Amino acid sequence: MSFYLDKGKPFFIFRTDHTWTFAEGMAAEGITKENIMEKRYYLINDKPVKYLEKKYSYLSNEKKPNTGKLVAKESSPGTLPLEIANLKSS
Repeated sequence: MSFYLDKGKPFFIFRTDHTWTFAEGMAAEGITKENIMEKRYYLINDKPVKYLEKKYSYLSNEKKPNTGKLVAKESSPGTLPLEIANLKSS
C-alpha cells in the first residue's frame, strides 16, 4: 500500500491485494493462479471522491499481463483502508 500526502493529509492511496490458489487440474505441476486486485483511492479533505479498481488473474507458468492496457473500473469506495486511521493517529 502506498500513501501520497499533501500537507500531511492523504490525497491518493494505491493498494494491491494479491491471493493465489493452485490452478484447477494443475496442482501436481505446482502451477498457481495469481489473483490481483489494484485499488486506487482519490481523496479531498480525508473524504473519498473517486475509487478505481482493477482485477486480473494469470497462471504462474505464464507471463504476467501488461496491466497498463487493462482498464480500471470506477465504483463506490465504501470504507477507506484501516491503515488510514493509523496514518492519521501518527
